[in-house]
Amino acid sequence: MSSRDVLHLPTEVIQLIYGVKHPSRVSGGVGEPVLSLKDRALLKLSLDVDRQVLQDSLAALCSFTRLEELELRVGASNGDKVLDLAALQPLKALKSLQCSSCATAELRGGTLLPQLTSLTFTCTKHVVVEAALPSLQHLLVFKAICGSAANVIIDAALPSLQTLSMSLVGELQLAGEHLQLPQLTHLSLSDVHKSAINWKALHQLVDLRVNTNCADLFMSAPPSLSRLTSLTLSWGRYSQDEVARMLQAALPSLRHLSLGPYIDWSRPPPFHLVPNLTSLACSGPNVLQHLGPLTQLQRLELANAANALSAAHIERLGRLTTLRLLRFGLEQLTAGDAAGRHIQELKDVLPAGCKLEQPEERPAF
Repeated sequence: MSSRDVLHLPTEVIQLIYGVKHPSRVSGGVGEPVLSLKDRALLKLSLDVDRQVLQDSLAALCSFTRLEELELRVGASNGDKVLDLAALQPLKALKSLQCSSCATAELRGGTLLPQLTSLTFTCTKHVVVEAALPSLQHLLVFKAICGSAANVIIDAALPSLQTLSMSLVGELQLAGEHLQLPQLTHLSLSDVHKSAINWKALHQLVDLRVNTNCADLFMSAPPSLSRLTSLTLSWGRYSQDEVARMLQAALPSLRHLSLGPYIDWSRPPPFHLVPNLTSLACSGPNVLQHLGPLTQLQRLELANAANALSAAHIERLGRLTTLRLLRFGLEQLTAGDAAGRHIQELKDVLPAGCKLEQPEERPAF
């Protein structure tokens, strides 16, 4: 998109947009951007303004009927005021909306913004989505400033939503009588402190990533997530029972599993629930003693370095006859002949054709 399609306007010009009805040209002063009626055809708009000025100006912003991308960065001194984004409804062509630094941002009402495909909230304390957004495919909420984490309520018909990502959220409500997520395939929850999730509405999930200590996330087992092929559980101190509930919900479709560093390996993990697993990522070699049920495992990633393996670990790796890739997350701490012999011993026991990959051998991107 060319620079002439992008207009950055200061607060003074936004006030002029709202207050002037018929000028052919408006200027807020020497050196400021100029707004003319021809600018009503612009495709992308980025605003950094005070919340009250922005709220009062939303109706005027709707004069940009061809607008496809809108970024709203709201001034810090907003108190507890609500930014009502439903006022943007006349922007029928809008495809992308980003909103940051609000106290509260709301989308309520019937069916709104029919072409919107991407919606992002950052540094926003409270987010409410209770309006049907028929074309929305990607929804992201990220709280990136100090203080209380964001609270998020999603109770809406989102028939096209494919990706939902929540990060640094105090309380998440993904539930309600209007919630519809028939196409949601990817859900990511990171640092969500409290949650109420209607798992039945998430029956199409393919990829679930959980990076949180949220205790109530696993209080009840989700219903069958029969299409789930990839599950990531990291950083939370999950019990074996909690892991078992998630694995049981994913049967028999799960193929890729990643478990974080705080999984308790003192007793066998419930790998017998996922015998069709082909890819596993874990924090260290203590998992090797429990891999017997995974008779189709082809890809194994360990967070440690190769020289952290003992002779017993290497012997157990030799039993994984279906393995095609063994990847280590850390570089070896030693070098020279001893390290070379260690790697050779490892290669000798791995199945023919199995690739051994270490960080220094990975291709640069």
